[in-house]
Amino acid sequence: MILKTKNTSMEIDVVVFDKDGTLIGNLSTWKYIFNQYVATAKVMGYDIQAAADQLFGASTERMDAPLVTYYAKEAMTLMASAIWLSHQLSWPKCRSIAHDLVINTNAHLDRNILYQPNPGAVEVVKWLSQEVPVCIATSDDRDATVRMMKHLNIEEHISAISTSDEVEQGKPAPDILLKLSQELSVPAERMVLIGANEVDAFTACNAHAKSIMVGHFHPQATDWVKDLQELLDLNHPSKLQ
Repeated sequence: MILKTKNTSMEIDVVVFDKDGTLIGNLSTWKYIFNQYVATAKVMGYDIQAAADQLFGASTERMDAPLVTYYAKEAMTLMASAIWLSHQLSWPKCRSIAHDLVINTNAHLDRNILYQPNPGAVEVVKWLSQEVPVCIATSDDRDATVRMMKHLNIEEHISAISTSDEVEQGKPAPDILLKLSQELSVPAERMVLIGANEVDAFTACNAHAKSIMVGHFHPQATDWVKDLQELLDLNHPSKLQ
């Protein structure tokens, strides 16, 4: 299909979406999750606010901070490090506490906050899936990604998922896209990765795929759109909201 963006159009056979910051969530979502981790730690008797804030970069607005870009499997290590810095417990004890903290917190997160779709996200996924395979490539884990898909009612529209836990190297290495390329038997050059973080632009570039940034332009990206609603409007005007 031909996919139009602000300044160009591209011929592609597969569309790949990043999850966090693209389909769902933004900086306030990541801060919500972080604050829940810290609150759970406090209930467990561990005040880790200052150390965790520094480790995650939670007080910054940087989109390359750990708060925004950490892999799902790194959450426990970051929290264990905050416990170590704050309380000087043995490292095995820190790991054990962090494991329970993250698991318990994740189980009680408000899914209406966690999985709030960004403008046009659900609509553009459903429309594109009628034209080409639509996939998700994320630094989150598979279980969380499937929960999001079910919550948004887009599960039947997603052809494949690739997560950082399932490849040798996560973003910005190309592995996460090359895995999809192999599964679908489509060259990476015929794929486009749609994401909201510069790491997505570098991931696509390293895989020799195309990329579209959401919300801003990046010099490594093929092009950009204001949001996913604009992408939908540029390509399928009858879907104007």
